[in-house]
Amino acid sequence: MKLRDLAILAFITVEDLLLNDGYVVQPDAVNGGVKLATAADNTFAGVITTPADGSVDLVGVAVPGYGGTVRVKCGGAVSQFDTLTLMADGTVEANGAGTIIGTAMEDGVADEKVEATLAAAVGSLVADVATNVAAIDAAEVRLDALEM
Repeated sequence: MKLRDLAILAFITVEDLLLNDGYVVQPDAVNGGVKLATAADNTFAGVITTPADGSVDLVGVAVPGYGGTVRVKCGGAVSQFDTLTLMADGTVEANGAGTIIGTAMEDGVADEKVEATLAAAVGSLVADVATNVAAIDAAEVRLDALEM
């Protein structure tokens, strides 16, 4: 049964995120919930869709790995279908070295919000692929042994 087109969940924040619609957030291990991403390699928790003032408030966050699109804040120019990566200020850039957060669905410039799809956590995908490759390798070894 389908529950939602885009997973927008409420998380606690203790930061003032009132002006951060479209910015990327990371998990907040100290206070629980989420906080603004502050480095290009932060863990990607989602994108702010409903800002909050931070007086231990709830902020709406579109989480990765679900269908639908969201508007993200650009830190530089992006083109349609560019891979969007996290910048140190919580905005996104095209094809950078930071954490991959999704794909641009339209062109945009710095300080503009563009429509984007959100990527599933890349780390878990890489681990899944590595596990599957190892299983395939083991199966091939067993097949080779049977053929002899």
